[in-house]
Amino acid sequence: MKPFFLVALCSPFLVALSHASSVTLYGFIDEALVYSHQNKSLKDGISSATNKAELKSNVWRGSRWGIKGSEDLGKGFSIGFTLENGFTPDNGKTTLGGRLFGRQSTINVDSPFGNLFLGRIGAINSGAGPLSMSGWFSPFGTSCGDYSAAANNYMWGHQRFDNMISYISPQVQGFELRLQYSFDGDNQEDINPNVEGVQHGVEGRSSTSHYYAAGLKYKTSNVDLNLIYDRLQYSRMAGGTRAKTAYSITAGGSLNIDRIKLKFSETEQQNS
Repeated sequence: MKPFFLVALCSPFLVALSHASSVTLYGFIDEALVYSHQNKSLKDGISSATNKAELKSNVWRGSRWGIKGSEDLGKGFSIGFTLENGFTPDNGKTTLGGRLFGRQSTINVDSPFGNLFLGRIGAINSGAGPLSMSGWFSPFGTSCGDYSAAANNYMWGHQRFDNMISYISPQVQGFELRLQYSFDGDNQEDINPNVEGVQHGVEGRSSTSHYYAAGLKYKTSNVDLNLIYDRLQYSRMAGGTRAKTAYSITAGGSLNIDRIKLKFSETEQQNS
């Protein structure tokens, strides 16, 4: 009886999406001609200079195209979807492991009780997607290299996870709760590289990775404060080994003081 129950549960969403009243095709391209000059001074007094010119993709933001739609169900309820592809325009290649919709692939349900997302989406403690909380702790956003909210200064960088359930609560007195759980963090993960082809584990079992996250936001016209805890439980490899669970605790936000906006963040992380 379970298959019939699943079909019955999903069919209202499929009908609503097939007749979505609002469907949008969107996207943009980020392409730049970059010139750099670098001087190197060595201890023995020898110096060297390097000049480099290149056509480079995704300098400021990741190039993308996508389709999104929504259907109003009445009484504050609506259902929608987002399918978003990432690519590099200088060579036409798809990013994010070659996935067709690697940036985001979700169905969402919005209601007076909050917003629910099902599918591949960016982590709370990352610089990607609608649930991202840490992506704007830096005034440079998720770009501009070392000064951005990127992989070199936040635990997950621009990480997305597969098979995710994500939830954003309604705002109450400026407070908002965000939750995430992934049954299988990466469908392309190979747990036995000694065997030809991709040997993937079983969703929901220890042979696949699992991501958990909770974030609390407090926001007013002048204050934006965020506290995030998340952890990644790595998959058990075919030989039985398993990396130690990674976690991070992050606090950050911004304060508006007259015409000045102060941004700040602090993170503790373990990934070994």
